[in-house]
Formats: sequence, structure tokens, C-alpha cells
Amino acid sequence: MKSLTIHMDDALAQLIRKKAAAEGKSLNKTINGVLKEALGLQPTNHRADFVDQCGVWSTEERTEFDALTRRQVDPEDWQ
Repeated sequence: MKSLTIHMDDALAQLIRKKAAAEGKSLNKTINGVLKEALGLQPTNHRADFVDQCGVWSTEERTEFDALTRRQVDPEDWQ
């Protein structure tokens, strides 16, 4: 693994520190993750970005929906 020294402005450094603290990660892991996402080496979970706007079903809600919308095929329709 290579070591690299980078220089960044105070605002960017503050954002990186804030992100690291929010995710409970080290600065190194946070910066590596950000770089991997930016370079397309690590998939980004964009779905998580919209959970608060779209909502998420519980397992029980999903099971109920599946049961109510399950398509019933009548075998006589295929004779």
C-alpha cells in the first residue's frame, strides 16, 4: 500500500473530518472511500440517499403487499 501526502483547504478538511466522525471511520478510511467512489471503484448506494424522502417498507408491510398483489393463475385459462 502506498502512502500519499495531500494538501487541502480548511473547508474541505473540515468536511472530511465531519464525514469521518459521522460514519465512525478514520480519516484515512474516509478519504479512501471517497476517492474509490469518485473513481468508480466502489459502488455508491444512491438508494440510501432517498430513504427519508421515499420511505422504506418493513418486512411485515412487504409481506402483506406481496400477499395482496400475488397474481393467481387459473389453470383452466391455459387449456
